[in-house]
Amino acid sequence: PCACALQWQTSHEARAQVNRPRLDSGSSVEISKTETLANLGQLSQRVYDQILSVEQWPMQIVPSSSFFDIGRFPRSSDNITRLCTESDTVIFVSHRWWDDHCPDNAAGEKYARVCKGVKRIMSKHSLDASQVAIWCDWACISQDDPTELRLGIDSLIAYAARSDYILIPVASDPVSVQNFRIAENPIALNNYGERAWCRLEVYMFMCVSEVRQRPPRCYGFGPIDCEGFLGRKPRERLLPLYTSSTKDIAFDLDRLPSMGELTVEADRSIIQDTEENMRNFYVHRAILEQRLKLETNVRRRKCRLSGKQVRCIDIHLLAETIFLDAEMASRVAYLHLDSNLIGPAGTKILMDEVVCNPIAQSLTMLDLSKNPGLGKEGVSYIAEGLTR
Repeated sequence: PCACALQWQTSHEARAQVNRPRLDSGSSVEISKTETLANLGQLSQRVYDQILSVEQWPMQIVPSSSFFDIGRFPRSSDNITRLCTESDTVIFVSHRWWDDHCPDNAAGEKYARVCKGVKRIMSKHSLDASQVAIWCDWACISQDDPTELRLGIDSLIAYAARSDYILIPVASDPVSVQNFRIAENPIALNNYGERAWCRLEVYMFMCVSEVRQRPPRCYGFGPIDCEGFLGRKPRERLLPLYTSSTKDIAFDLDRLPSMGELTVEADRSIIQDTEENMRNFYVHRAILEQRLKLETNVRRRKCRLSGKQVRCIDIHLLAETIFLDAEMASRVAYLHLDSNLIGPAGTKILMDEVVCNPIAQSLTMLDLSKNPGLGKEGVSYIAEGLTR
């Protein structure tokens, strides 16, 4: 029942009952690609501003020079942070603790690896060292004031939005090295990708990257081989974990942050709330983007929301944003809603407000495949709707 891609043909008689707006093929209504990109940029900026509005505690960063000079993984009590500014190029360090009681091990391997990784990013992207700043939770969110700690955690979405790169330090054990060498995304990393908090940080960064129309610059840094013959030092590499060409990021629904492993199970509700909040921004922007593309291209007939984490509660927004406009709704022939989070309740709304909407007479293909929550009940709503 979860695999559901439907096609149908409306009768000529049914089509004739609706006054379908006609498009003039010689019309100059269609907006240029340059104007469309400008409009998308304005939309992205508006959503970005909304994301920043959830910041409850000002973002603190560590200047790269201060991070390099301190000689160990810094803590908030070291007081080497300052407020983040618009001119900062921020590298967000996402990591798992390598010791039971502190982020680094006794040898300081993580600190050394982060320093090298930051320098590799600076070199690769020709960054001005004086403008490079580092964000890491242990140093930039108070570890001693419970109120500041809570507000900082609640501001993680905004912190991810203000960051330009994400760096994941990789450990030296054989399993971590092997996984890192073949990893194509952060979830594939050992002792990282299965963890809920780590997933959340990457998830927020990747969502924001798409919202802001920027390349998802996520890197891992660590060894790609273990200590070799005659004690040869392992080779270390900075590897992209999402390529710069990645677009329309689709998340494996089984590997969302809220499905990850936790040491403290009580943290799951915090992660779920943060994930949902981020998803609200992400889905809203995705729907608005589809409307904008339909508005600026009068020949466009597809509404593509594949893998955009659309939920039942988002179907009303989809209907109101696209399918209440008679001219726009009459053009949409293909509606792609595969690989989302739509269940029976959302399917019923979809059939009532979109598929069976008289002005959506051109709609002949609906893709609801890979919606795990659809089930038999959802399919029954589809069947009932198609008999109307």
